[in-house]
Amino acid sequence: MMSSLKLPDISLSLLEAVAFNETHNANHPLFRYDDADGRVRSINWSEAGKAFDVAASIVQSYVGPEGTPETDTVVGIVANIDSILFYCLLVGIMRAGFIPFPISPRNAPEAVANLLTTTKCSVVVGSDDAAVGALLQSSLKVFEGISSKQALRIVLAPSFEQLFGSETPCIDASKLRKTSTRHQNLGQTSENICVISHSSGTTSLPKPIYLDNMMIHQFGIRERYEPEGTFRCCNLAAHAIPMFHIMGFILIPWSTFLGLTLCVLRPSKPPVMPSPDVVLRGAVTTLASIVYCAPTFLEAWAKDEANIKAMKDFKMILYGGGPVQDDVASSLYAQGVKLRPILGLTETGPLTTFYPKYITDEGPGWHESDPLLDIAYIPEDKVNLKGVYRLALKANSLRKPVSFDTVIDGVPAFDTKDLVTFHPTNRHIWKIVGRAAVGLTTSGVETNPVPIETRLEKSPYISAALMFGRARIQPGIIIFPHKDYIFDISDNHTRRYDEYLNLIWDAITAANASSARHSRIFKEMVLIADPEKPFEYTAKGSIRRQITLSKYQKEIDQLYDIVEAPDSFETMHPRSLEPSTVLDVIRATVQRVLERTVQDDEDVFRLGADSLCALSIRVEITRWLQSMVGKTAIETIPRDLLYVYPTVSALTNYVAGPFIQAMNQMQLDTVKQYSLKFSLEEDIKWQAALQSKETIIEIVPSKGEPPLIVIHAGGGNIDPFLPFMKCTSAVWAIKMGEDVPKQSTESIVEFYYYKIKEKQPIGPYRLASYSGSSVYLVALVRLFERKRESVEQMVMLDHCPGLFFPDFRPDVVKPDDPVWMKDYLEDNIRTIANLMIPAITVRARLLSDVLLVKRNEELIATLNGGEAPAPHIAHFAAMVTVMQDTSLRYLMGDEFMETDSEGNSTWSFKYFRNIMDGIKAPLTIYVASDGSTIAIPKEYPQARKDLGASMFFSHFTIVPIDGDHISFLEDAALHKHMEGSYRRGD
Repeated sequence: MMSSLKLPDISLSLLEAVAFNETHNANHPLFRYDDADGRVRSINWSEAGKAFDVAASIVQSYVGPEGTPETDTVVGIVANIDSILFYCLLVGIMRAGFIPFPISPRNAPEAVANLLTTTKCSVVVGSDDAAVGALLQSSLKVFEGISSKQALRIVLAPSFEQLFGSETPCIDASKLRKTSTRHQNLGQTSENICVISHSSGTTSLPKPIYLDNMMIHQFGIRERYEPEGTFRCCNLAAHAIPMFHIMGFILIPWSTFLGLTLCVLRPSKPPVMPSPDVVLRGAVTTLASIVYCAPTFLEAWAKDEANIKAMKDFKMILYGGGPVQDDVASSLYAQGVKLRPILGLTETGPLTTFYPKYITDEGPGWHESDPLLDIAYIPEDKVNLKGVYRLALKANSLRKPVSFDTVIDGVPAFDTKDLVTFHPTNRHIWKIVGRAAVGLTTSGVETNPVPIETRLEKSPYISAALMFGRARIQPGIIIFPHKDYIFDISDNHTRRYDEYLNLIWDAITAANASSARHSRIFKEMVLIADPEKPFEYTAKGSIRRQITLSKYQKEIDQLYDIVEAPDSFETMHPRSLEPSTVLDVIRATVQRVLERTVQDDEDVFRLGADSLCALSIRVEITRWLQSMVGKTAIETIPRDLLYVYPTVSALTNYVAGPFIQAMNQMQLDTVKQYSLKFSLEEDIKWQAALQSKETIIEIVPSKGEPPLIVIHAGGGNIDPFLPFMKCTSAVWAIKMGEDVPKQSTESIVEFYYYKIKEKQPIGPYRLASYSGSSVYLVALVRLFERKRESVEQMVMLDHCPGLFFPDFRPDVVKPDDPVWMKDYLEDNIRTIANLMIPAITVRARLLSDVLLVKRNEELIATLNGGEAPAPHIAHFAAMVTVMQDTSLRYLMGDEFMETDSEGNSTWSFKYFRNIMDGIKAPLTIYVASDGSTIAIPKEYPQARKDLGASMFFSHFTIVPIDGDHISFLEDAALHKHMEGSYRRGD
């Protein structure tokens, strides 16, 4: 429990504090995550401690007997593994007495090899995915070429099951910890290296940064001096933080000394990709009170009002690694989102306070220094930088930098090279205006442009190159052509532009090969300079960076408008939107961006794709789609496109399906009343709902009113319920998951009853069924009313229990005859396959919805006895059978039977009506004009109007709705009537 948490004494070293928590806070959660089944799970300190010991033992076996705490053994990590595993591995390396060195897998092989050589690393822990494997093999070749005397072993990271599984070996922790003296007893080991990080590449290659035990300890205890304590003993959402970065490593001292529970992505192999939607949903699901992320996530979330509502509920959102775009930050701040920018360097740690006193009225663009640190402001002496200061950090008892490179007032200090200006009326706050060492911060990571520009300027086709992109998701570059290749760039679509881009592309590819991944230049981010707007130069011949960039600000903004909100110029263009043609273009696009061969079913993220690759692929696809399907359709493409569809095949199915609709606009107009438009945000939320393992799904959250709770379709799924997102009052849905006890209708509805009560403990209740779940609705309403719960609305959507009887004749049913039941179920399923689904397919063909047509054809074939082509088809067929069987057996229950004078039991319409009359909830049945009625023989004209309701119920209301069995759910009249009938009490 949170109240029993006892924080470690701040005199302890980091590893001593870890051991303290394992003993004194054994049951306190260190990690929280939402599992694949939707449940939130925790790992407490006791469980984590055992994992640390196992990791330490494994690492010791990696290093061998030659590695001891006294030898400064460095263990590198270049691995694509989940946060929990990475955290345990880092602590395990320290507990084994060694120095962890997490290295970004975004680095080029030359950079990795140089870092390993410089730090005398002897062991590198990798992962078994293709991207990291290729990087390590390439790095090893470079390493062997520059370090002939140094041996290097590459080993595989332990799995989550090895650290936390039931067969995890028992480790003698006391013996193990005796060997880890390097990180014990802070008074004696404060200057020992605790961890090695690395720069982003401020020169041609990144350099290692050595952080000692004292510095890491200071990171951990700083917030213990704050009386407010907001940043202690709470849930911190760290889903978006890469553990190979210092932002990730700092989670270890924070969680250890401050009692933080780290909310992270679930353990998975390969790791779950932290897309903006996944991260925010994870933060909400795990009940995080504080979020810690990079600026790009804030910019993505800010596009959705629902996201902003969620963001406002967090006590604070910490972000670091770069600035948020001014307009985004200002908008979030104005709407009540509590933003806390963290400014700091690996060499210094955080320099700004989490508890600003003076920023409230000034907005999020301003920073306030940590008042307990000794920060100095060095005035710039250049004429054009009057009023600009450099930030520098002097050492004190709460913080010392990694090294000292200047002296201020006779005291050694570290010059951050960040340039700031003070607020004109409030000297307590300041804002960043640039860096003395020119750099760009994109995607939360710094890029030094000079080495890249220098490489490009060696090309005979390039006169000058100038990078841009501060506070943007990816960098770009302006190329000024050599005098022999200058041309009129007034029309960027001209053949000359493309020809020149192809000329210089080899030079850009070469520059990318030796740069970190976050610094890569993609083709869409290249601007060709206008000869009418020459670059500005200093007397020494160097480019006046800011002045020149300001001349091209309009073009830069326009370029980012294209990237961030696609508006079109064509690159590779398919001849049509036929799936085979789209497949060829998407395959070529993906392979060009990843610069490797990609199989159609390979997950691109396992092959090394990162967020920049995902963006580049999305931009190219939207560019050529724009001219074919129009801007409106383009705006519906998810910004997480590659995260949602991570293979060439999945991308092809997505693009070649829904977008064909736009090529048939005249046909669309004839059915536009059934064609709702859904935004990107709605589409992403719906995909999350479909993938959720929860039984109750909130399609439209309640604002205080009781939700209409709709039981799933005949296959146990909620796929047809997407139109309910347009309802103005609350709508929830019930899914039939694997955990539902499917023995009988009674067992199923009892399960649903308790799931509903968990989500909505107090009535009144509004309950509905769709398609083949009408019997479940009857049983569920009866169960609620038996328990004296108030059900104020009962809705059947295009189905009625009488439809389960062949020709509405209960007397022919033989539930105890297995042969009859088998024939009955097969006949019923054939009716669905050959009447209901083809009717839906007519509309799908009219809308040119190739995916739905194909899926329906597969369903028809499977339900007619064919082999299921995919697991979800087989699952649907199985669930249809379960629902048909359990529903019919419920209807044939003893309570509906009467015994004649000869002792024979027969089904009684009278008994059934009497029991149904006992239901207090008013029943409304909505009948689709081309829905279930098509399965009713013409000799039952009344049943074709009311689905047979008049045979089985005494009191009900029939409401006809235009559309087939699925499309009628889109009708606004249906939504309005369902909401209105509840309010009227019809």
